[in-house]
Amino acid sequence: MTAKKARIAAYRCPSCGTGVMSAVDVSALTAGLSGKSGKGGRIRLRCSDPECPSLTLEERPAMDVEGLSGADGAGKLRFTVPCIFCGHTHSYTVDAATAASRESFVMSCPSSGIDICFIGETDYVKAELARSELEILDMIGDDGDLADVAGFSVDTSKMLPEPEIAETISLTVRFLEDEGKIICKCENPEAYKSEDDEDRIGIEPGPRYMRVFCRGCGAAAIIPAVSQTSVNDFAGSDSLVLEKAD
Repeated sequence: MTAKKARIAAYRCPSCGTGVMSAVDVSALTAGLSGKSGKGGRIRLRCSDPECPSLTLEERPAMDVEGLSGADGAGKLRFTVPCIFCGHTHSYTVDAATAASRESFVMSCPSSGIDICFIGETDYVKAELARSELEILDMIGDDGDLADVAGFSVDTSKMLPEPEIAETISLTVRFLEDEGKIICKCENPEAYKSEDDEDRIGIEPGPRYMRVFCRGCGAAAIIPAVSQTSVNDFAGSDSLVLEKAD
């Protein structure tokens, strides 16, 4: 067994899409299993996001990680993961030594092929969660559903950005607007007039993103609301370019 035993496991809550992470001590989960049959320790990961639509913690889909002994007597880890895509719960069994030594170990939904569970070093797991977030955004159709994943429909209305992240994006957009640093397709932005006194630049939340758009020409940009870190990068922008939709 490698010395790398402290790992991070993560999945995405099917109720709200939040990335859920927890430390996993592989040696503790598999302690005493060598050469024996049966099960070792178990941990349960459950979404704690106060904005999660599930009313109570007990109602939220949880992921279990437990140690068990394989037929060859070697320690294994069994992951039981609720899937954000197909609505089913998937079970994966991996070699404990491999899970403890690899920088990142990824498990996928067998129906869609999309990654739903991650274990590894903290930075790698966080990167995988961010990548999966962007993958979801890429698949979201114009109607807000995962339209191009046949047979799947995630309620993306429950995956709105966290309030702090939405506020950071909104403040940045308003600052750039005030400074005249939002570039759209309007020939004369100053000529825009609103009957309802609305700002020319509009902001609306989507599933883990904010859409910034011009009411004059219709040009828009999607700002991923993946994490506070990525949003802080946007907050440091010196301009924002809005493009016409296809």
